[in-house]
Amino acid sequence: MTDPTPIVLGGIAMLGMVTIIITLLFINYHKRKLQHNEVLAAIEKGIDVPITPKKVYNRKAQGILWTTVGVAMFLAFYISSGSISDAIWTIVPIAVGVALLLIARLEKDAA
Repeated sequence: MTDPTPIVLGGIAMLGMVTIIITLLFINYHKRKLQHNEVLAAIEKGIDVPITPKKVYNRKAQGILWTTVGVAMFLAFYISSGSISDAIWTIVPIAVGVALLLIARLEKDAA
């Protein structure tokens, strides 16, 4: 008989991630709705509409983070299973991190 512990732990981890994502989306929605209501109120009163600055993304930091997480996951999966085939999916966060680092480099060269 197989041990159900890994399946249960995986399910709990996935449920936790989905809960975090839904919570962040909910918070972002309400934040944008509040900004929209403030703009409408300003327009109705004839006041100048406050301009929100654009977000500046630090792609280099994001790329380093994604690459580090991918390498850490690869090492964890490879050490725990001893097989590279179990760790092959960790190439996805590594590739995302490398892509972000390349974008950061290209944006720096274009500027």
